Amino acid sequence: MVFNWMIEAIKWKTLLKGISNITLMAAFRAIMSGVTVSIFTPNRIGEFAGRIFHLNPYNRIKGALASVTGSMSQLLVTIIIGSISLFLLHDRYINISEGYSLLINSIIFLLMIFLIWIYFNLSKVPVWLPKSALVKKIIPYINFIKTYNKVVMGNILILSFMRYAIFTIQYVLILKIFTVDVPVIEMIQIIALTYLVTAMIPSFALSELALKGTVAMHLFTQSEPTSILAASVSIWIINIVLPGIIGAFTTFYFKMKQ
Repeated sequence: MVFNWMIEAIKWKTLLKGISNITLMAAFRAIMSGVTVSIFTPNRIGEFAGRIFHLNPYNRIKGALASVTGSMSQLLVTIIIGSISLFLLHDRYINISEGYSLLINSIIFLLMIFLIWIYFNLSKVPVWLPKSALVKKIIPYINFIKTYNKVVMGNILILSFMRYAIFTIQYVLILKIFTVDVPVIEMIQIIALTYLVTAMIPSFALSELALKGTVAMHLFTQSEPTSILAASVSIWIINIVLPGIIGAFTTFYFKMKQ
């Protein structure tokens, strides 16, 4: 858990380089606050609110955009690895002809290429926007995205892959603790598919437990449902509940410091 959120703190610090020069510990406190706020919002979209609370008011709009960029990076990793797992496992869960199977695989491949291209060209967002009065007002805030060149975006993506690897290892270890008898490689593929499906379905962190548990039980078809559910509960406590409690204290600390 600590490695997971420290990597996210490094990501946040990197994303803020053109906005605010913060310490790694300050970035970690902001990340924890973001987890606390995200518990009460769909698909954790409120995470940025907890993070930018730690920034100066005049930097908060840019901070929100930086947070969205980081979230896009993590989502892209989830889609890439989940799509590869879907490519490998879809025959197990979907009974379709060879022609439809080829079509699905082609769509998955093209979607991945398109999303990767979009991600590495985010700096062109200001150019793509329509020239309306509202856009002219927010362009000064959006223009800082141009500072995220391909090297920076690549580094953020690498950190996102590292985070993904860590919470996949977490899941594998927890499943092993609950004696889920599935080969590790197959387990990793099913975990990736679980993350992909749950990322596509809107949910609150408070209801994410039921969603992720239900999806996992449907995908781990040959395993004991109670073991899968127990593993999902454990992961939820480790990655959401405990950081959320820490985040409540870091928010209180920041307010006291102010």
